[in-house]
Amino acid sequence: MESGIDSQLPAALEWAQVIGLEEPGESPQVCPLAGEASGRRYFRLIWSDPSQGLNSPISKDLSLKSQVLMIGPDPRENRIWRDFGDRLGQKLRLPKIIAADEDRGFFLIEDLGEERLDRLVKISSPEERRDYYLLVARLLADWHAQALDLVQGSPCLNYNLDYTPEFAYQMEWGYFLRGLNFLDLTFDPSSLSEEGLRLSKIPCFPRIFIHRDFQSRNLIRFKGIFFALDWQGARIGPASYDLASLLWDPYVDLEDEVKTQCLEAYQTIRPEKHLAESLAMIAPLRLAQATGAYCHLAQRGLPYGPCLVPALTRLAKVLRDYPANSGFPNSLALIDQALEKARELYPWSPEEFS
Repeated sequence: MESGIDSQLPAALEWAQVIGLEEPGESPQVCPLAGEASGRRYFRLIWSDPSQGLNSPISKDLSLKSQVLMIGPDPRENRIWRDFGDRLGQKLRLPKIIAADEDRGFFLIEDLGEERLDRLVKISSPEERRDYYLLVARLLADWHAQALDLVQGSPCLNYNLDYTPEFAYQMEWGYFLRGLNFLDLTFDPSSLSEEGLRLSKIPCFPRIFIHRDFQSRNLIRFKGIFFALDWQGARIGPASYDLASLLWDPYVDLEDEVKTQCLEAYQTIRPEKHLAESLAMIAPLRLAQATGAYCHLAQRGLPYGPCLVPALTRLAKVLRDYPANSGFPNSLALIDQALEKARELYPWSPEEFS
């Protein structure tokens, strides 16, 4: 059965053809791109080279003119994505929004290629991997230093709730527990309430504008420069959340030494007192959110089940290393149970898909 977005594709292509047209009758090659973790769909449009004809090979270095067509089914999310993108893109490194038909959810975006950070680290030396992460840490510091000023006055600031302890408890810890239903585990959520409330009492100041999904699959290198993608979840919150997303990313097992160097690189641009302590406190919530997301996506039949093993493994570690010697015995017992079930279901690595 044809999905709603698939049924919209012909109209979206017709619209994009008019917007991106350079020669009368020019037609693009259409290549679906990954993006199934959200409701949006992405397609690379490669416009024909008049000297080679429409059927010429697709160039990996995108020497042919190309753009990305995004189709978004959620009007509210589309509004946030476009408004924040227009404002943040004035000074921060995001793909340019070339054209938009917001009513129909059609967007034409600058094509930044295929060099996502999670892909780059798989083919890089340890030194290159470190250097990539130092560049990205500085990119994040620039975002945090400028983003709040850039979005001031946006009506969409009212759409995304601020990141507060109450938000963390409901939307991170609660989301995690609801997601674990996918694994058919036996547990009493009420027995985890007290530990979840303690985890959620995080430092939320100073307040800045965070990305909220600043991880390796949302970072892409183009012509040697890194750009951020998928900013529709951005909101007011603590800087440590984005750092946790980057440094405790289930897609990349980052060395402790590189984490320390990234934190130092970030602080050279945007110093913040007690940032390391805040980072240690918020990392469990970020990993709980990621684990919950993988469960919900796997339940929809999408290939994110293998990510549960690294996410749960890192979550257990940061809970055991939590500051102030706080104990989370019920949570750790549940995570151990979930990890055993995930290993049974997914005895392979998330590196096997990208």
